Amino acid sequence: KCTMNFEKNDIPLATNDSSIEKTDKTDKIDHFNYSIRYVRCLLRILCIWQLVVAEPTRLEKHLSTLFLPFVSILMITLVLPLYCHFIFRPVSHFEMILLLGPLTFQTGNIIMHFILLIRSKTLKLCVQHMEHDWLKFDDPTELNIMKKHVRYSHVLTLVCISFMYASAISYFLIWPLLSGDALDDKNEAAKPKTIPGTEDYFNAQANLLYKIVFCINFISALFHYTVTTAVCNLAIVLVSHACGLIQIIIWNLENFIQQITDKNSSPDETNMRIRIIIEKHVELLNSSRLQRKL
Repeated sequence: KCTMNFEKNDIPLATNDSSIEKTDKTDKIDHFNYSIRYVRCLLRILCIWQLVVAEPTRLEKHLSTLFLPFVSILMITLVLPLYCHFIFRPVSHFEMILLLGPLTFQTGNIIMHFILLIRSKTLKLCVQHMEHDWLKFDDPTELNIMKKHVRYSHVLTLVCISFMYASAISYFLIWPLLSGDALDDKNEAAKPKTIPGTEDYFNAQANLLYKIVFCINFISALFHYTVTTAVCNLAIVLVSHACGLIQIIIWNLENFIQQITDKNSSPDETNMRIRIIIEKHVELLNSSRLQRKL
């Protein structure tokens, strides 16, 4: 009877320990998912997230395969008329200076979009390494340090998102709607154009065509600004994660020095703390090495 009672009492304890471990792991994964939520959202808009996530859903695969060429074509349609207008038509020096800004900006966005596609495997490794780091944070102080850096990264990301999308909506949506018609070179009423060049191929001032071009330009601009925001957000998230790891190493070193100063630790504990600090330093170097490949 004593043996039976011992076994019955022992089994629930093991079950409770495993459930606690599962809960703790789930909480860490939730913290990790929260830290990259803006990365996930922006890359989903660009149809790149399914190339980054470890196990994409079937719906994400199909949507990405369907809409990824659509996103690329839309981004090119915004800059192609601008190039044609810049190359094949006589442009004054003042107009050249005005067109140089959007031309380089949009070309850079297209290049960055293709770089994200090409480097998606490296980005996937970075995301997996971040998840691995979050799963290894056992100390509450280490978790608090990382949460603090996540909050900083989210604030910077929200500022970037607000600035980029506000400028896109202001220029490509609000300004054309509020400015009204103006007189062109032929002394005719002309609707405002956010991007020149479309009138070289068809009558973009026609009511229906103007609305179609207006909508296409606006949607294309949103994708362009999403690329810029996604790249900035990736930089913010990766740098804040690395800064959090550095802060954790500093905190462990300070604790280690304090223990040596107080002489409260045994040689085995000292060796264990040194090993932990070295392992965290190696993890930081591996994470930085992956980030440099992006």
